Amino acid sequence: MLTMPQLTHAIAFLLLLSRIGDIGSTYLITPTLKLEANPIVRRLKWRFAIATLLMAVVPYFSLPAGVTLLITSLLVCASNCSRIWIARTLGETEYHLFLIRVARRAPVGLSIVFFLLSPLCMALIGGVIWLFYPDLHESWGAWIAIGFVMYAVTIALYGSLAFLRLRKEGLALTTTDVSALPANS
Repeated sequence: MLTMPQLTHAIAFLLLLSRIGDIGSTYLITPTLKLEANPIVRRLKWRFAIATLLMAVVPYFSLPAGVTLLITSLLVCASNCSRIWIARTLGETEYHLFLIRVARRAPVGLSIVFFLLSPLCMALIGGVIWLFYPDLHESWGAWIAIGFVMYAVTIALYGSLAFLRLRKEGLALTTTDVSALPANS
C-alpha cells in the first residue's frame, strides 16, 4: 500500500504522462491544430497546450482533484489515440476536408443527438461508479466518477462545437469547392 506522499507523487506523475499523451496524440493528429476540438487550444496554440503540463502539480494541492483530472486526461488521450491512424494515413489536410464534407452533408439535429450518445455513455459510467462510491470525503471512487463525468461534459461540449464549426466551414464552400473535396476519403 502506498503512503499518502507516494500516492501524491504517483498521481502527479501519471497526470504528467497523461498530459504528455494528450498533447503528443493531438500533435500526431493535427500538427497545425486545424482539427483541434477545444477552441481555447485552437486559439492559443501549442504554447497553451504545453502549459497544460502544469496540471501535474494539482495533486500536490488537492489529491482528489488530481485524480479527477487524471481520469479525464487519460480518456481524452485514449480518444485521440483512436483517431491517430486515420489522420496519419490521410494527412491532416485531407482528414480535415473529409470531416468538412461529411459534416456538410449531415443533418444537424440527428448528428448532434448521435454524437452525444458517446458522452452520455461516459457520464453513465461515472454515474454508476458514483452510485457505489457516493461519499466525496471517504471514497476515491466518487472522484473517479467525477473524472468520467468531466470527460463526458468536455467531449459533449467541444465535440459538438467542433462538428458545428466543420459544418459551417462546409456550408461556406461553393458547389465547385465541394466537388474538389476528396470524395473517396
